[in-house]
Amino acid sequence: MRLLALSTAFLVGVLLGLQLGISTSALAFFSLAAALCAPLLLGRSLPVAPAVLALLVIVGAWRGTTSTSDDFSALAAYQGGSAVAVRGQVVSEPERVGTAMRFRFAVEQVQHGDVWADLDGIVLVTALGSAELADLRESPYLRFGDLLLLSGRISAPPTLDDFDYPAYLARQGIRSVTAFPRITILGETDQNPLARGLRGLRRRLGEALDGAVSEPQASLGRALLLGDRSNLPDGLSDAFKRTGTSHLLAISGLHVGILLGLSLTAASVLLGRRKGYYLLAPLTLMWLYALLAGMSPPVARAAVMGTVYLDALALGRPRSVLPGLAFAATLMVALSPAALLSVSFQLSFTAMAGIAVLAEPIGAWVRVRLGMGPVVNGERPLVELGVQAAVMTVAATVTTLPLTAMYFQQVSLVGVPATLLTLPALPVVLGAHAATATLGLVAGWLAAPFGWLASLFSGYMIGVVELLGRLPDTTIDTRGVGRGLVLAYYALLLTPWYLPRARSLAGPSRDAVLGVLRAMTAKQPRRLPWWLILLALAPAALLWTAALSLPDGKLHVVFADVGQGDSALITTPGGRSILVDGGPDRLAAARLLGDALPFWDRSVDMVVLTHPHSDHMAGLPEVLRRYNVDHILERTISFKSADYAEWREAVDAEGAGIV
Repeated sequence: MRLLALSTAFLVGVLLGLQLGISTSALAFFSLAAALCAPLLLGRSLPVAPAVLALLVIVGAWRGTTSTSDDFSALAAYQGGSAVAVRGQVVSEPERVGTAMRFRFAVEQVQHGDVWADLDGIVLVTALGSAELADLRESPYLRFGDLLLLSGRISAPPTLDDFDYPAYLARQGIRSVTAFPRITILGETDQNPLARGLRGLRRRLGEALDGAVSEPQASLGRALLLGDRSNLPDGLSDAFKRTGTSHLLAISGLHVGILLGLSLTAASVLLGRRKGYYLLAPLTLMWLYALLAGMSPPVARAAVMGTVYLDALALGRPRSVLPGLAFAATLMVALSPAALLSVSFQLSFTAMAGIAVLAEPIGAWVRVRLGMGPVVNGERPLVELGVQAAVMTVAATVTTLPLTAMYFQQVSLVGVPATLLTLPALPVVLGAHAATATLGLVAGWLAAPFGWLASLFSGYMIGVVELLGRLPDTTIDTRGVGRGLVLAYYALLLTPWYLPRARSLAGPSRDAVLGVLRAMTAKQPRRLPWWLILLALAPAALLWTAALSLPDGKLHVVFADVGQGDSALITTPGGRSILVDGGPDRLAAARLLGDALPFWDRSVDMVVLTHPHSDHMAGLPEVLRRYNVDHILERTISFKSADYAEWREAVDAEGAGIV
């Protein structure tokens, strides 16, 4: 545990430096005192550990104090004033929010009269497309690395009633926002070919998902597989928040930890634990997942911590996981001290540490209470897999609970039950969406069967979350939870009183647990294999769902609630579908079709556009991209807007019959 103590000392020092801003001269004197104290302690045959720990605290404080950070004050001087012109570049992939775009913009210069002055800062931009941008590029018009000229008002982030939005953005290095500025594209920066190729691959994978999976299941797949939550409907996002299952959407340490636990358990069951080869499967899956999710800092940190965990298992030293995680956290913080204050970093570390420390004693306690002895002839493989998944979930949830309560200011009472009900479907959802997106790059017909499977299991997850989200009084307001309570929680959780008893409980049951794992890999010559049963259940469920979705021979007309605008779907007694207008939201019509049409039906007989105003047509281009449209009925009219230009481009690409 020496490495754990040394890492903790450094991290405490960084935290003090970030919070207190100690002067470098004072730190120099403290360092000299600690350095001189060590030989004095050695001369008196006393342990030098206190001096070494003190020195590491001082070094950490120096690193936190001298770390470079964005100078927010210069940019804040322009908040609340008149419109200003700034130059800079897009530093995040623009995401669609309704008909708007949202992206991070690194300001480099600001205009003063006819002179441009240098200025550094990050602004969160919400912008609309324009006819000028549509003439230059295809939707969504802007790309990562674009050099832009923005003209608009800069303001501080708004304060919301139930959410500290300014603090949320500040943790990401953002303290200024601008809405709907005028945009001029100045050029593009030279990008790393690998990074550019990865972003292009993620975009094509997302488009392949959209073309094979209905809404809102496709949006869920994007969130889980690619880390793109921009397409999720607001109501569904709120349901995940109310049920405490938002961690299933945010690809962070908690998400990667659960995925690692499930894949590790599945690999040990399917491949056995001989010579550690089974560890390669979860390692490969974890890093592929991180790459597909965009390798954002939270995902990269979680993957590094997961690698340390697997390395400890490979070396046969599972109890060294916690020091290894602490050392990995120390390296990350040494490179970027501000990461220590990041919510995603804290969740990543605590989730992985919780799995490493608590999974074994909790699992042993559960098996003792359930009376589960050693498994004979490979019995109960699905039960064991379910127990292990539940244990991983509880361990990660217990350790991240105080941070969730402090940062998100509410805790769901149905969080653990909702997670346990949806978690078994998560591996299938991830696998089906990954196969759909990958095969969709080759041919749509190859991806279709996996898209059906993704729709089925994603629909199950959405149904559970929405059902539990409708229950009354399922959240507790935790706005009173501060750092003191959080520290007290962890102090109680990790007291010396608890750990010895957890180890003593795990000790007698360790042989039984290992026997269970070994027995789960045994062959079952006289039984139908459990995996074959699972393979049979999936097509059976698809067939029943398809049978229940067949046309009933009646006329159906659905008027969608799209706010200011119109969208309606007509389904004839013979099963023909006619979509009239698409509403003001980019995905409104796609969600309407996803709810009303069978999951396998990716065609629309006719799309009707009554007039080209955005409140009637903004959702139609996405329908043409995702569905095969036979006929398009529209008025011939001269009109100029970004949405209409996108519609004309989509019509030309569709090749449908025009009426």
